[in-house]
Amino acid sequence: IAAHLADHHLTRVKDDMTAKALWDTFKATYQAESTARRMQIRHELTSLRKRADETISTYFTRACGLRDSLADIGHPTEDDTVLHALLGGLPDAFDMIVRIIVSSNEERDLELDRVHAKLVAEEQRLESKAGDTSDGARAMMVELSGRKVSGKSTKQLECWHCGKTGHRRA
Repeated sequence: IAAHLADHHLTRVKDDMTAKALWDTFKATYQAESTARRMQIRHELTSLRKRADETISTYFTRACGLRDSLADIGHPTEDDTVLHALLGGLPDAFDMIVRIIVSSNEERDLELDRVHAKLVAEEQRLESKAGDTSDGARAMMVELSGRKVSGKSTKQLECWHCGKTGHRRA
C-alpha cells in the first residue's frame, strides 16, 4: 500500500500498521476535512447575498453551485433550503416579488426554475424602470399652462441641460 501513496502521506504510515489501521487513519483525517468543508459551504449558503454588480442568473448559479458542492461531498440540500437562502439574500428592491413568491399556495411556483424566471423578469423590470427615471440626458417636461414655478412662469423656465425654455432637466 505504501508504494502507491504520495510522499506527503507516507509520514502517517508506520511500519507495523495494518491496512485497516492505515485506512482508519486516513478516514479520520479526511472526514474531519469533509466536515469542515461541509460547514464552510453551509455557512456560505446561509449567508448568501446578491452583490450589486451581480445579475440574478449569476446569483442563482452561485447558489446552485453551493448546493451541488454539498451534494458532491455527500450532503444533499433540499431546494426549499436553497430557495430560502436565495430569497433572503436579495436586495430590498426585490421585496415585492419575494412576498409574492413566498405567499404562493402552488408548490410549482416554488420550484427553483420558476423562481429564477420570475426574478429575472423582475430584474429586467427594475432595470427598465431605473433607465426611464435616471437618464441624465432626458428633460422633465413641465406643463406649458403658464403656471408659476419658483416665481417664474413655466414658459420662462430654461432647461439646465439643453438651454431651451419650457422644461427643466430631471
